[in-house]
Amino acid sequence: MTLDQRIRALRAQSGLTQEEFGARVGVSVQSVSQWETPERPGQARRPPRPSKDRLVTIAREFGARHAWLLSGEGPMLETEVVEGPVMPLPPPDASHPIPLLFSHKTIPVYGHAAGGMNDDGKFILNGSKIADVLCPPALEGVVGAYAVYHTGESMLPRYEPGDLLTIHPTLPVKRGDYVLVQIKGEDGDPPYGYVKRFVSKNAKELVLEQLNPPEGQEQTLRFPAERVLTVHAIWGASRG
Repeated sequence: MTLDQRIRALRAQSGLTQEEFGARVGVSVQSVSQWETPERPGQARRPPRPSKDRLVTIAREFGARHAWLLSGEGPMLETEVVEGPVMPLPPPDASHPIPLLFSHKTIPVYGHAAGGMNDDGKFILNGSKIADVLCPPALEGVVGAYAVYHTGESMLPRYEPGDLLTIHPTLPVKRGDYVLVQIKGEDGDPPYGYVKRFVSKNAKELVLEQLNPPEGQEQTLRFPAERVLTVHAIWGASRG
C-alpha cells in the first residue's frame, strides 16, 4: 500500500471528508486531495506528500501507528493486534490465565429522542446514559468523550436518523465544523441537544446551520448565548 493509499484508508476509517480530515491536521482540503492523488507512471511531477512532521501529527491525531503511516509496516492503529505464531494452549487446569491483548474501553451514549418535536433532530440531552459503545482508538485518551444517536432528517445527506455520532468535547470548533450543542430548556424543561453545522458564537448568540431544514424552518438557527450550555465537535459517525 502506497502513502496516498494509507492516508485515504485512514481517512475512510475515521469517517471524515477530505475537508474535515484537513481541518484536524491543520491543512486545506486541496492539500489532502493532493496527498491522496496516486503517482502515475511517467508522471513529470510527483504529487505533493505530507512532511515527516505532518505525518507525526496525522498519526497522533487519528491514533495511527507512525511506522504504518510512514512505510506500511504493521497494523494501522495503535490498538490493533498483529497475529503471531499460534501458541499451544495450557492444560485445562492451568493456574495462569491467558491475557487478553485487545482493548475493551467504552464510552457512554447520552440522550434520547424528544417525542412530539419537529423533524429538526432535537433530543433530550440531560446527562442520562442510555448505552455504552466501544471507544474509537483516537478518542481513548480524550477525557469526557461520549456518543449520541442522531435523530431527524435535518442534516441529510450528512447524517441519517440512527447514525451513531462520537463526540470530542475538548476539540476547538470553527466555522463549517459539525457540532453537537446543548441548549438550556425553558420553563423547567431538561436541556436538549441539536446536531448542526457551526457558523459562529459570540457574547450575544450562537448561530448554526441545518442542511435539510424541516418545512417551515429556516436554514439558519440562532440561540441566545445565555441558553447555550455546550458546543462540542463531532469527531466521527457510523451508520446505525
